[in-house]
Amino acid sequence: MGKRLKLASFAAVLIIISVGLYMYARVYFSPSYIHYRVGERLFKEGKYQAALKEFEIAFKLDPYNRGARLRMAEIKEMLKRHGRTFKKGR
Repeated sequence: MGKRLKLASFAAVLIIISVGLYMYARVYFSPSYIHYRVGERLFKEGKYQAALKEFEIAFKLDPYNRGARLRMAEIKEMLKRHGRTFKKGR
């Protein structure tokens, strides 16, 4: 009985780890998250218009993408506050 219990415990841990890795990979490589990461890179480079487009795509693909929603709001507020639009792609 001891060996069966150890084997069952090992199998359960393996299943939990496998499901966790699957879920992580599913999110990390989702189209929404890829657009979000591209948008973050563009945002950090100061390419706000291009970043806004990437965040909009990410948000359309996943309406629960809170990061994309927050960055879109931030960029729109920046544009509104400065009273001008940034150059295309910048």
